Parts: sequence; structure tokens; C-alpha cells
Amino acid sequence: MWSLSWPAMISGLSVPILGLIDTAIVGRIETPVALGAVALGSWLFDMLYWSFGFLRMGTTGLISQARGRQDLQGMRPLLMRPLLIGLFAGVLIVSFGALVAPKVIQLMVGDPTQVTLINKGVDYFTARMYGGPAVLMNYALLGWLLGMGQAKRALGMQLGLNVVNGCLSVWWGLSFGVIGVGWASAASQWLTLGYWGRDIWLKRCPPLPFETLKLALKDIEAWRTLISLNVNLWIRTCLLLGSFGLLNAIGARFGALTLSANALLFHLQSLQAFALDGFAHGTEIMIGEQLGAQNKEGYRKTLRVGFECTMVTSVMIAFIYFVGSEQILSLLTHHEAILNEANQYLAWAIVSPLFSAPCFLLDGVMIGAVASTAMRNSMLISVMTLILGVFLLIPIWGNHGLWCAFIIFMIMRFITLIPTTFRLGKSRGISHIG
Repeated sequence: MWSLSWPAMISGLSVPILGLIDTAIVGRIETPVALGAVALGSWLFDMLYWSFGFLRMGTTGLISQARGRQDLQGMRPLLMRPLLIGLFAGVLIVSFGALVAPKVIQLMVGDPTQVTLINKGVDYFTARMYGGPAVLMNYALLGWLLGMGQAKRALGMQLGLNVVNGCLSVWWGLSFGVIGVGWASAASQWLTLGYWGRDIWLKRCPPLPFETLKLALKDIEAWRTLISLNVNLWIRTCLLLGSFGLLNAIGARFGALTLSANALLFHLQSLQAFALDGFAHGTEIMIGEQLGAQNKEGYRKTLRVGFECTMVTSVMIAFIYFVGSEQILSLLTHHEAILNEANQYLAWAIVSPLFSAPCFLLDGVMIGAVASTAMRNSMLISVMTLILGVFLLIPIWGNHGLWCAFIIFMIMRFITLIPTTFRLGKSRGISHIG
């Protein structure tokens, strides 16, 4: 578990750290409004592109189960299909994204007179958008590496992407501001795709005659199965991202100051989420392999060890936040008004790892099991709970109510996945798509 998890953990941590670098650059060379603009632009980008996270999740689950079955001949078609989906979807979004962005961001802000906030958010999103096809194809490549248990290579891919992104963000961000940070993200994605796409396709993926590959890509039943899996994961991811969009939209209605403060605190949430996702990645690789081999005892041991590692780590993160979160926030911006606002809600970010960790682990179990229907249904129930919490708590507690509703949402994600988790370990045909 540890040998598979620590590379994914370091890799995952590099993503929010890069976000912290971008935030620090914008927070120091731009106005406070720019921080809120980047938060809105980032959410829209994530909504459009991270909604295709099934290209990573589905590929990991299918590849790890194929590896458990020793099905080497199926590896290349299992990689090629999500690559083609990513290319097609990325080009489609680039074609229409520029038309949609201004209207969506204006709708989120809710006040058309906030021209600076809207324009900067649109500039940031548009710059990042042109890296979209590479983003989606990189999801498939990363999923293949994780499914093959090549966690260190997955780490190399993510670290390389984020180091290049970070360097370009400092260079172009200091020169061009918000839009430069967006350009840096797009360029780093294309550079990563060029290097790792060549490496995986030509060197790592088991060879397959071209005619055999072509026949596999014409297999309608395989495409139907993949699309069924991906639609469930897409719905689940859209619901998750929509939830964070709802939180951002409500935060924007509290004013630019509260929106910026929440953006800083959600960086702490992202930091712990990506760290804990390291164990989720390790769990999904091992779960997929055990289910592919029909090893129920191995499944149960993996679940136990993953839970123990995840919860111990969550306690450590909560302690680190308790001791040093104010210092972390002060590195991101020098605006005292934003820091004072963030400190009012800091307690929620400190306790968040304890309540969030279990759902991250069970997400990994579901991905390894390719249990997409369970993930979709769980997220649907959790989002309904979030909406109810927002409706009931915000009129009473304001932004504190917003954070409380978020914590309840994370708890519900865990609770609703428990029945499927136990059912997978008891069923006879435990390797399945559904």
C-alpha cells in the first residue's frame, strides 16, 4: 500500500502546491478582486475539464483489473479508447468554451456591475482552455500508469507537469498577471502530453498488431460498456464539481472579500484532499487487481490497511493545520483584510481532513471495482444533502453555515458508499462494471 501510495501522494500534493504558487503570484501582484476572479475561472475550467476525470478513473480501474486477469492483449485498446474520447471532447470544448465563459461567470457573480471580477475570470479561463485537449488525454495516460501499478512513473509525469507549470507561471504570471498564469497551465499540459504520450505508447504499452488494434476499436460492445461506465462517472464528477461551484457562487454573494477568503481556505482543503488521495490511488490499484483475480481475502485486507493509513494521515494533517495554517495563509497574500476574513472560518478547514478522509478512500475502492453506478448514486444523495444544508444553515450562520453544509456533504459521501463496499467483499462475481 505504501509503495503505491507515496508517489501518488507526492504527485497529488504538487497540484494544490502549484495552485498555491499561482494564488501567491496573483495575490501579490494583483488586486484582491483578482483572487476571486481566479477562483471563479478555475471553477469553470474544472467544471468543464475535471468532469472528464472518468478518463483517469475508468482507465485505472479497467487496466488494473485487466492486469489482475493477465490480459496483456487488451491493454492497448483500453488506452486508445479514452485517448480518442479525450481528444474529441477537448476540441469540442475549445470550440464553444469562449462563448460560454462570460455568461457563466457573470451568472456566478450575480452582479453585472462587477466588471473587473468578471473580465479577469474570463481572461484566466480562456487562457487555460487552449490546453484542454492535452488535459483530457493526459488523464488517460495517467490512468494507464496507475492501473499498471507504475506509481513512480505516474509521479514523474505529474511532477514534471507541475514543475514546468510552476516555472512558467512565475515567468509569465509576473509579466502578464492573471492571463499569464492561465497560459502557463495550457503550455505545460501540451509539453507533458508530447513527452509521456510518446513514452507510454511506444515503450510501455504491450505491443499489439495494428490490424488487431483496429478490430478492437471497432468493437461496438466494448465502446458501449466503456460509455456506460464513463457516463456514470461523468455524472458523478459533474455533481461534485457543481457542488463546489455552488459553494463558490454563494461565497461570491457574500462579497468579494468573503469569496477571496474562502478561496484561500479551499486551497487548504485541496492540499489535504490530494495528500489523502495518495492512499485512495494505492487502494484503487490494489482493489482492482484483487477483484480481477477474484481474491476476496485480498480485497478485505486492502480495505483495512487503506482505512488505517488514511485516518492516521488525516489526524496528522489536521494537527499541522491547527499549528501552522495561519502562517500558510500569510504566504499567499499580504492583504490583511482577506487574512482577517479567512481567520474567522479557519476552524472548518482544520477539522475538514477528519471528516473528508473516509470518502476519499471509498472513492478509491469504487474506482478499483469500476462500481460507477454506486459512485453516481452516492454523489446524487450527497448533493441533495448539501443543497438542503445550504438552504437551512446559511440563513442562520451565514458563511459558517456554508462550511458546515460542506462538512455534512463530505460525511454523506462516505456513508452512502458503505453498503457497496461491504457487498463487494461478499459477492461471488466481485469483478464487475456497474
